[in-house]
Amino acid sequence: MRRSLLGMIIILLVFALLLFTQNLYLTNAFSSKSYVNAYVSDEIYYVTSSRYVLYKVFNVNELKISPSNNDRYYTIVLGNYLNLSAFKFIRDKCDCFDIIDNNYRGSIPATITISKESTLITRTVFVGNNINAVYIKVHENCSIKRIIEVFEEYNYTIIDVVPGWALPDTKYYAGFNLEHPPLGKYIIMVFILLLGDNPFTWRVPSIVADLITMVFSYLITKSILETLINKKKAEYIALLTPLIMLCDNIYYTIGVLAMLDPFLSMFTVIGVYIFINTNYRNFYQNILKTITFGLAGLIKYSGLFIALADIIEGFMVGKGFIERLRLGFSALLRYYIIYPSMLIVSSLPFIIYLGFYNWFKMAIIDAIRWHLSTKTPPGAGPVSSSPFDWLIGVNSFILWTDPVTGKNITCTGLWYVYLSSMILALIILPLYFRQTKIRRLFLASFSIWFMYLLLYLLGNKSLYSFYIIHFVPLLEIQLIVIISILLLRVKKIYNK
Repeated sequence: MRRSLLGMIIILLVFALLLFTQNLYLTNAFSSKSYVNAYVSDEIYYVTSSRYVLYKVFNVNELKISPSNNDRYYTIVLGNYLNLSAFKFIRDKCDCFDIIDNNYRGSIPATITISKESTLITRTVFVGNNINAVYIKVHENCSIKRIIEVFEEYNYTIIDVVPGWALPDTKYYAGFNLEHPPLGKYIIMVFILLLGDNPFTWRVPSIVADLITMVFSYLITKSILETLINKKKAEYIALLTPLIMLCDNIYYTIGVLAMLDPFLSMFTVIGVYIFINTNYRNFYQNILKTITFGLAGLIKYSGLFIALADIIEGFMVGKGFIERLRLGFSALLRYYIIYPSMLIVSSLPFIIYLGFYNWFKMAIIDAIRWHLSTKTPPGAGPVSSSPFDWLIGVNSFILWTDPVTGKNITCTGLWYVYLSSMILALIILPLYFRQTKIRRLFLASFSIWFMYLLLYLLGNKSLYSFYIIHFVPLLEIQLIVIISILLLRVKKIYNK
């Protein structure tokens, strides 16, 4: 036990070192030219929505860049086109702020003529997804309100004044991201408040989630192997799972970004650990399992895909037909009661801010439409892929272009591991269907993959390869379990 524990600690430390090194590299590479360009991939959605929630919903008007930096930073979003020469006059009148970054490209001005009540009106509008903004640092004993007044004196229309790190150069900053539940944004918000609003900090919770995922992946593997071999051997063989994870670039790409998917993977793996060890006749274990899977569903609605495995298992574990019906429908009922309650409680700040009707429309009705639709036509947006593509490593999502090397970094992972795991599981499952823990593991991985496939068939062709991190740990666990099973059968045949 001590040696296996020491081995796990060493692997965890190496994993943490590699993840934090990758974070440091991304932070330096993307922030070196401009504060505006510090965001990597879809961080522009989740970091900015987290900050915007703090600013709009929780009324946080000051955000530190780091715990040791007491300066106040703001992005001033302007309604009219940015004229840098005007800043000389603004600074002459109000010299208590510094311009930190003006690298915003701004929207393109266009002149249009519209008809209103039989009268032709010509006006200038701004088209495109860029914002007109400037990032400033406010000196001590200086009021941001006074700075805004001076901007307005020079005929600038102020749309927003957002505290914290510079906004990205996109209009997407102004949104609550309610197509996804709020828990993932809350986690990012907590780290921003505790450690400061900066790129390195944004990614720390994802790294913590990766480390927790590794620990529970080891525990799941160990727990299943203990049903096949003695405890000591199980502890050592189970170390193969974190070793595979250590070599999987999924965790060094999507796994280190300030996105929702690492949290989704973490809660799923924690829930699966409870799932494989649950006694379906134990009320408290069932509630704990449902709450944990519910937490995955509070990161993304796809976190509830695992519920299919839980419900199917409920219909299989009873001793007779009546008990199986009771346990299966009880599992279904738990999700209908517990998850909506969790969603409403976690969304109370938005419900209070927006009103229940507006929240319900945005977070439920619009979210369902969004998840069932294709966001961009084929070839017009990011590289999309089907759940089959994820298993053969094609049509991989380009997460970023390395500023140093110019190389496109894709989210591909160890696709041959994933494919082998799925194929071998289909072969092995009939032979070990009565082995509870093995069956539940296979149900978990196949249920999640199947639900993504169903989503794809229902019309959402905007699925991306990085979604697979949701259940990649389960595929890696599955492969180690299957290899162990095959070796045991070979040994048994050889001994005969």
